[in-house]
Amino acid sequence: MKLIVFGAAGGTGKHLVQLAANAKHEVTAFVRTPSKLGPVPEGVRVVQGDAQDAKAVEDAMAGQEGALIAVGRPDRKPTTVRTDTVRNVIAGMKKHGGKRVVFLSASGVGDSLAQAKKLSFIYGSIIIPLMLKPPFADAVAAEDLLKASGLEFVLVRAVGLTNGPPKRDVTAVTDGSTEGLKITIPRADVARFMLISMTDDRYMNKAPTLSS
Repeated sequence: MKLIVFGAAGGTGKHLVQLAANAKHEVTAFVRTPSKLGPVPEGVRVVQGDAQDAKAVEDAMAGQEGALIAVGRPDRKPTTVRTDTVRNVIAGMKKHGGKRVVFLSASGVGDSLAQAKKLSFIYGSIIIPLMLKPPFADAVAAEDLLKASGLEFVLVRAVGLTNGPPKRDVTAVTDGSTEGLKITIPRADVARFMLISMTDDRYMNKAPTLSS
């Protein structure tokens, strides 16, 4: 499958690029600063560009069948990077005939806030409203664009991301419950779930909360 990864130089994005290459997909890594990618797996095409640049994204989307989006800011300042990226990807897909978008969101975004509060009072009731309000507003807007796009999508609402080794024991919940959920998950497990969701219809047009 021809896949493009946005946010390819980020913690989760690097795993996405490597896993997709390992699975023999035709991978394009879209990145603002290619040097931040580190070693590039054999066969991966690197495209330098800004995901908030509509023309750059549109050009990069030519021939792509699916998009994996793991963009964000390193700080908690107000941003539209997720919204702009998703809007540009949707436009590029509609022009070039792409099929599915898998978007990395977060536990507590949108209608999963009540679930996040049940999972962790501190996270859901203190950290999200006091520290994460700007990036979460961006994620909500990006999710809404995908829901209205008419494209196939999966909104991956991950709990706290870590750089630990993969556990390969992922719990995905779509009914708002907290059964089986923990408060952290390794980025490698999130990336694997995202890649699988590109071809597995189990969570198509759904927003699973993910932990391991």
